[in-house]
Amino acid sequence: MGALPYGEKDMYPLPDVITEALSESDVLVVGVNIAALPEAELLSVAANQGVYVDNSDLSKHVTAPTWERVLKVSKMLGLSEETLRTQKPWLASLSLMHQAAKQAGYTPEFSGDKMVIKDAEMRKPIIQLDAVEEQAKLMDGLSEIEQEQMLVQTLNEIERGDGYFKSLAEAWAKGDTSAVESIMRRRSDSLPASAKLAKVLRFDRIAAIAEKIAELAADGRTYFVVLEAGYLVGEHGFLDQLQVKGFKLSQL
Repeated sequence: MGALPYGEKDMYPLPDVITEALSESDVLVVGVNIAALPEAELLSVAANQGVYVDNSDLSKHVTAPTWERVLKVSKMLGLSEETLRTQKPWLASLSLMHQAAKQAGYTPEFSGDKMVIKDAEMRKPIIQLDAVEEQAKLMDGLSEIEQEQMLVQTLNEIERGDGYFKSLAEAWAKGDTSAVESIMRRRSDSLPASAKLAKVLRFDRIAAIAEKIAELAADGRTYFVVLEAGYLVGEHGFLDQLQVKGFKLSQL
C-alpha cells in the first residue's frame, strides 16, 4: 500500500478491500517516512543533525535568492524566521512542507502509515524497515547544493498553492497511480535533482527495501507492506523492483 505523509480525517476509514487485506496478513511491514513525523517529533529527531550548532544560520548556506524566498514563504505560512534560521536546508524543506500541509488541512497524524499501524497494533507483528535517524543521516550527508535543491523544490511547490495536497489526496483515494506519480513528479521536475540526490533519497532506498521484502516473503507468511506512495510508482519504483524479482502484481 502506498501511503501519503499527510492526511485528513475524511480520508478514513480505508476501503474494505484494504482493511481486509491487512486483516488477512500475518505481518505488517512499514517503511519509515521522516516527512510523516509530527513537527515536534521531527525537530527532536533532527536536533543532532538538522540544525546548526556553530552559530551559523540558514541564510549563510543558501543563495540570496533562495533565502529571500524562504523569508517570503515562511511569513505566508506563519512559520518563525528564527526557527528556520537554525535549520539546515534539508530540515527547513521538511518544516516548510509540514506547515504548508497543515495550512491546507492535512497533518502527519492522518498519514497512511500511522493509520494502518493504529489499526494493526496489538493484533499482529509490525516490522519497521529502517530508522528515522538513518533517514536524517542520509539527508545530512548531502552537499549544501543538493540540500538547497530540496529546499527550492519545496518552495516551488508551496508557491503554486495548496492544490498539491488536495489533488494528491484525491488521486490516492481513487487508487490512481498514474495521477499520484504525475503529482509527485512535478516537485522534482520543477528543478531536476542531481544524480546523487535521486540516488540517495529514492533509488538506493527502494532497492534496499525491495531486497528486504523479497527476503521476508521467502518464509511463506503474508506481509502487508506500507511505503511512501512516491516509492511505489514510476520507473525503477518499488513495484518495478518487485517485478524484476519475479513477483506478480495486481491492484486491489
